[in-house]
Amino acid sequence: MDDKDNKARITFPSRYVLKVTAIATLLTLKELLAMVKHHVPEVSETNITVKNSSQGKYVSFSVSFMAESQEQLDALYRDLTARKEIVFVL
Repeated sequence: MDDKDNKARITFPSRYVLKVTAIATLLTLKELLAMVKHHVPEVSETNITVKNSSQGKYVSFSVSFMAESQEQLDALYRDLTARKEIVFVL
């Protein structure tokens, strides 16, 4: 069995929740929304929940949307992880 057989399979289109954690002073909801809209044009602020860390250093975003393909998810992940203000993406 190779690595492709071990990966979780997603059937597309599928409801997907993207988790993004960033340095709070460097990324706003509007900025994240613009980045995500590049790949998921139909996403809006109503699809995003925001939670600040207990000491306010970090902010976490959960973005819910209908994912159309693995390629879409991969491109979105690449763009988000390339940003210095984003700590991690799940």
